[in-house]
Amino acid sequence: MDAGDSIDSSDDTQPRIVRPGSAGRGGRAAILIWSGTAEPREPRRPPELWELRGAIEIGRDPKLLPGATRAHLPGPAVSRHHARIVRTRSGGYLLQDLGSLNGTSVDGVRVRGARALGSGSVIAVANHVLVFRIADGDELEAVRTELEVPFGPTPTLSPALARQRRELRRLARSPLDLLLAGETGVGKEVYAEALHAASGRKGPFEAINCAALPDNLLESELYGYARGAHSTATHDKPGLIERAAGGTLFLDEIGEMAPATQAKLLRFLQTRSFTPLGATQALHLDVRVLAATNRALGPETPLRADLVARFGSNPIPIPPLRDRIEDVGPLAAHFMRDRRRAFSAEAYQALYLYSWPGNVRELETVVSMSSVLAGDGAIDLRRLPAVFRRALEARQREDATAWGRRPPRATPTPAELTRLLEQHAGDVATVARTLGRQRTLVWRWLRKNGVDPRPFRVTRDS
Repeated sequence: MDAGDSIDSSDDTQPRIVRPGSAGRGGRAAILIWSGTAEPREPRRPPELWELRGAIEIGRDPKLLPGATRAHLPGPAVSRHHARIVRTRSGGYLLQDLGSLNGTSVDGVRVRGARALGSGSVIAVANHVLVFRIADGDELEAVRTELEVPFGPTPTLSPALARQRRELRRLARSPLDLLLAGETGVGKEVYAEALHAASGRKGPFEAINCAALPDNLLESELYGYARGAHSTATHDKPGLIERAAGGTLFLDEIGEMAPATQAKLLRFLQTRSFTPLGATQALHLDVRVLAATNRALGPETPLRADLVARFGSNPIPIPPLRDRIEDVGPLAAHFMRDRRRAFSAEAYQALYLYSWPGNVRELETVVSMSSVLAGDGAIDLRRLPAVFRRALEARQREDATAWGRRPPRATPTPAELTRLLEQHAGDVATVARTLGRQRTLVWRWLRKNGVDPRPFRVTRDS
């Protein structure tokens, strides 16, 4: 399929990407990503992406205006004409609520009128959650590939991560040893397994956590030993390297490996040979080594510089979940498996507003535990850890106090007035209410500073 083609299948099992092709391969475009819904349905709704043209009309039966993209969201909780995303004359993007019954929120804050969007903004439309992103043509193509053939158990909806996964697909077929870097819980072993599965190697995938064993046992597990090598060696024991012959060995938390053990590993990577403890002959084996660390590389890193260089100097970063928040919905659905529990709209939104310090592993635990606690009912905020409720409340407090209901200064600066006009689509009355001032006074400030609200206005018919 060509890059400019549109996917808009009526088959609910297939991903859909509505793309007019305006981003091109090098340009950038605004996209809206449907990440998930608090109310699961059968068959499961596939992910969907819409690229902004003149505007994006969102609703159960959105009115398709000239030059606009139609974002259809099903369900009685969604108004027929629910919301709209438009581009302002200054180059920013605004979300307007069109008087919807159940409301629209951006980053946990209810939209009254209009609100500015940034890349990564979380948009709740009734019980649906969408994410607004700025992406380029390469990233959109990578997302399309991910939706068709995921690199791993679930596809990513993150444009940046999708492009990185495309690079991993290419590296998978090479014999190169690779080092993955990322915070605890991001799924480094899952990526290592995906690399092995895509490599075409016929041997097995063997993994070990280098932080879980003392150095002497770690070497024994890696290299094995011959009969009689020590008092308990009553028979030959092949190590993980030998067992991974023709396949892949994954060394998790390689940064915890002792310097002497690192030196021995470096020797194996250079020669592909080693001698088991107590043996007299070296073994030469075809084993690809993948490693992972949660430590930042630098002068203080415990990893030897020559060992890092053997993996290519620059480790492949796996981004934390908070940087790819659009993946929360697909991952939560994956961890639900057959339980298919519904969330309350508020609880589902809270999943997207949490920072996920424990990353994907924490998400799996939270979803599994809350699903059990909910029994046969929906998962509401009471079934989630208290930190999720606090995260949602904190977002709401931040917005309420960002400008207070008072001006940040006695007289706002032109930049502050411009920001407020963009946020509220040029509605001077709403700006005045936000500042806690009379509309006539705000108009006086605008005229004095030469700030014209008209470029920020977007009419219902535009």
